[in-house]
Amino acid sequence: MSTDRPASEILQPGPAHATSLRVTCPTAFVAPLERIVSALHARHPEMALHFSGANRTVDLARGDADIAVRMFPTRDANIVSLQSADLGWLAFASKGYLADHGAITSVDELTNHRLVLYGAALHRVPGPRWIEDRCGPSTRATRVQNPEVAAQVIAAGEGIGVIPSIAAINFSNLVPVFPSPVATQATWIVYDRHAARDLELVRAAAEALRDLMIAHAELFLRHAP
Repeated sequence: MSTDRPASEILQPGPAHATSLRVTCPTAFVAPLERIVSALHARHPEMALHFSGANRTVDLARGDADIAVRMFPTRDANIVSLQSADLGWLAFASKGYLADHGAITSVDELTNHRLVLYGAALHRVPGPRWIEDRCGPSTRATRVQNPEVAAQVIAAGEGIGVIPSIAAINFSNLVPVFPSPVATQATWIVYDRHAARDLELVRAAAEALRDLMIAHAELFLRHAP
């Protein structure tokens, strides 16, 4: 996901002696990570995580962050990639849109609805690819550049779209069109083994964050109203 948005930052407080580690992630991840990370502090009082949400790939080698949550692994030999929880992409519509157009009972019906689609830069991502493949020659569509904007457009009643389950957390009027994810993809916790200020602490934090996300896998896979 490559489009920048203003970073939202949440500092998870730790004890006075805790080392602050900077964790960057796609903007949609900030709220669910903030929700679950208190359990990490109980087990690791030596670390405090400072989350920064941005829809771009930060340069870990340059020291822009200590740890990153990414939607893809990397082939850089200096980067350690730990596979974490699967992210679920769900098809959503607003309650108002469904009230006006009726419930959808089949994937084949999507070509008769307004769709919220993504720009070409995201067409290799499983969720955006899925909805793009359901667009017919006469389908009316709105195109956006990232899932956060897609969630806003869908919530405004502009059509049906596919977004990560966690991107729907702040929109009470979004309803899953189908009960199960239409696509999934792995997430990765990554860090640079050479750029880390304290490699052992960064490694422990990355592994703990990975384990915590896996333990709360349903939060990232399915919609939780």
